[in-house]
Amino acid sequence: MHQVLAEKEQPLLRELRREEERILDTMGKNLGEIQENLNSIQEEITKMQEQMEQQNGVTFLRVEKGRKTRSEEDYSKLALVSDELPLGQFNGPLQYTAWREMLDTIHPAPVSVILDVDTANPWLMVSEDRASVRLGNEERELPDIPQRFDRGAFVLASEGFTSGRHYWQVEVADKTWWGLGVAAESAPRKGEIDPTPKCGYWTVWLFPKHGCVARIAPSLTPLSPSAGPRKVGVLLDHGAGQVSFYNADNMSHLHTYTHPFAERVYPFF
Repeated sequence: MHQVLAEKEQPLLRELRREEERILDTMGKNLGEIQENLNSIQEEITKMQEQMEQQNGVTFLRVEKGRKTRSEEDYSKLALVSDELPLGQFNGPLQYTAWREMLDTIHPAPVSVILDVDTANPWLMVSEDRASVRLGNEERELPDIPQRFDRGAFVLASEGFTSGRHYWQVEVADKTWWGLGVAAESAPRKGEIDPTPKCGYWTVWLFPKHGCVARIAPSLTPLSPSAGPRKVGVLLDHGAGQVSFYNADNMSHLHTYTHPFAERVYPFF
């Protein structure tokens, strides 16, 4: 962010300096013209004083009336700067333009997560675009393949990660119960599963009676705020061995697990 703002600042400062030089140059030229006109006016005043001494006042005023009008028209246009400083490009929506540029440099940028229907528990209903999941009203008849969760109402993403930093967001608004996080490729998928780090699951949950919690055996660790967020951000730093959870509406931190990941890790729901 500092680098982007610094790069944005430099061309603006250069443009301001160019405008400053242009206006100072114009002011210098105009100042010279004003000085020449002042000298001319002083000469005219001197001549007029001499003429007043030689003529009576009424004759002098009648002769000089037209000349005075012309002088006003000539000299009223004199100014140091003939145009205003164009501030539009300097006081425009700089915050917005800088923000737009910073969006292109955000790393990791939010990724789209596609669910793996072959891992989905038969009670879960995965949308056609495989971008959302909900609990169904009945258990579907699906083949009991090795990768499918048979007891826990869980599903994994189709893509796992073995390195790098990855961020995704999950909308959980209006849900009364949910769980999400990451799971190791070797984590158990059959039978009763305790989705804790000991079993290869690093997750946060919302339970009706407990609020928002981290599932750490042998107990649930309450998170602050206990009320569930509307959108959860998950940041996996595989190399650093960390997975962090955020309230994605304001990016307040919910919880961080630390574990030296030695295998592929999948987004878990």
